[in-house]
Amino acid sequence: MKVYLKILPAFLALGCCMPMACKKAESQTEKIGVVTPPVISKPEAKLLPLQMGTGKSKMTFSYTSGLALSKIDYGDGTSSVLEFTATGSPSLLTHALGNEIVAYTQFKLDNSGRVIKGSSYTIAGNKDVFAGMFSVTYQSDSKISEISHYDSKQILLSTDKKIYADNGNLIMEQGVAGVVSANYSYDDKNGLFKNVGFAWLFAIEEQNMLFLSGLNNISSCGYPLKSLNNQSFSYTYNEDGYPESVKFPVNGVATSYKVSYKVL
Repeated sequence: MKVYLKILPAFLALGCCMPMACKKAESQTEKIGVVTPPVISKPEAKLLPLQMGTGKSKMTFSYTSGLALSKIDYGDGTSSVLEFTATGSPSLLTHALGNEIVAYTQFKLDNSGRVIKGSSYTIAGNKDVFAGMFSVTYQSDSKISEISHYDSKQILLSTDKKIYADNGNLIMEQGVAGVVSANYSYDDKNGLFKNVGFAWLFAIEEQNMLFLSGLNNISSCGYPLKSLNNQSFSYTYNEDGYPESVKFPVNGVATSYKVSYKVL
């Protein structure tokens, strides 16, 4: 009986320790829990547009090694080619029908290699006929302050002052005495030509405001003095936030263009 009494405290002590050990193990398990893997953000893709649309409305884009827009081939057989100096500044923009150049613009540059004047010519037979010109002033290295347009007799037609949003998008143009000549609005996605150089020259030469889609995409152009020229653009987007398709009116008909890209 004495033996049992001596052993009993040991059993009781062991019995008291076991629940505590279990609780401690459970506590450790609870503390370990489920490990949540870290969220790895996907790096932002840089895309370069290669083609828009199909058939006669197709536009195919070519670039220099420095990603400057150098050529647009149109589905109707016409094309525009931008040539550059050895230092990468624009020097000449030609417009062709098939293999025949029908018009061109020569650019004058300042000491920094920026375009400050464009003189346009049409080709009639063997003659180059002066068609007009534009001059450019800048408010910074990259932002245009004003563009003045002249006719074939070098008479001033208009001077437009450029107004920009804080993020750099062109949002307004003002003419004489501050009269608003144009308003522009944008979406908040990656611009179609975000990674493209000198697209703005095509906006001037081609009169296609889609080329203003640098930082973000142009969604509307309003012209208070010429409301019939108002234009709107709508988009669908790919997973990288670039336009997957663009819809805008062509000759009064809303036309949708699918965009294909190259990943940089």
